[in-house]
Amino acid sequence: MICSRNPRQDYLAYTLDALRKQTLPLNEWELIIVDNGSTPPIEVDLSWHPSARIVIEMEPGIVAGRLRAIPEAKGELLCFFDDDNAPCPTYLADCLEIARTYPWLGAWGAAHIDGKFEVPVPPWARPFLHMLALRSEKGNYWSNMEDWRTIPYTAGMAFRRPLGHAFIKWVDDNRHARLLGRRPDILLSHEDIALARMAYHFNLGTGIFERLQLDHYIPARRLELSYMVKLSEGFGYSGILSKWINGDPYRPPNKGKIHRLLELIQSCRKTPEARACWKASRRGVRAALKFIEQQKATTSPTTVT
Repeated sequence: MICSRNPRQDYLAYTLDALRKQTLPLNEWELIIVDNGSTPPIEVDLSWHPSARIVIEMEPGIVAGRLRAIPEAKGELLCFFDDDNAPCPTYLADCLEIARTYPWLGAWGAAHIDGKFEVPVPPWARPFLHMLALRSEKGNYWSNMEDWRTIPYTAGMAFRRPLGHAFIKWVDDNRHARLLGRRPDILLSHEDIALARMAYHFNLGTGIFERLQLDHYIPARRLELSYMVKLSEGFGYSGILSKWINGDPYRPPNKGKIHRLLELIQSCRKTPEARACWKASRRGVRAALKFIEQQKATTSPTTVT
């Protein structure tokens, strides 16, 4: 399943070409593209696949796209790709084998997501590349408790159908859940974490596997400081908001004067670009806390435990 809004045609072509080269026979999987309100609408040749289609979801936002994609799928094992991903040829076949070999896992994904950059990465941006959904882990890791290392990113995430339906119910039960994830001009996140976490409600685990590898094509604009600053602010905001929605402790721990002083000294040693991203993340945290207080003053969200 691919959720897309105004994709770069060359990147989407890379994704579809990689899917076309999958070793898993075409009759054993379906391809669904959710056009999340693209202008003009997405038009691509899917005649090479016997079970491929494009569906339209006009509500903007990646959460709305995923909510539309999940019930559209017919299989018991679902897998999300973004419109700028190119999975390795054995990706789908390996996901199917993992589903059979590890029945105690509910969601899993790639241990290697390599960036294919349109321009060279500036040195200051390297510590922030994880925010672009890149990772490189050696070995396989899984857990039945929340462990950041084992939670797969949405890009290439495979999951069992019951998790998808639980995710839909989670969004329906939490009116603020639709705020998570990318929307036009709003760079929030953590909807992928929410989806993977559904595994724990079924006493299942999450994991990443070294043989699951994909390329992530990254345009030049995503390495610009303005984008990284906006992304950092979104990460700070999303981390607090997602915890609040789930009923988890969301307030950052109180820091003493010495800790704050050390933090300030460390920030002064950062490059100007890194300092801007650090400040943006803190700004996002403050904005989320303010939003939550405003919401609590009117009504409390229904939470999932």
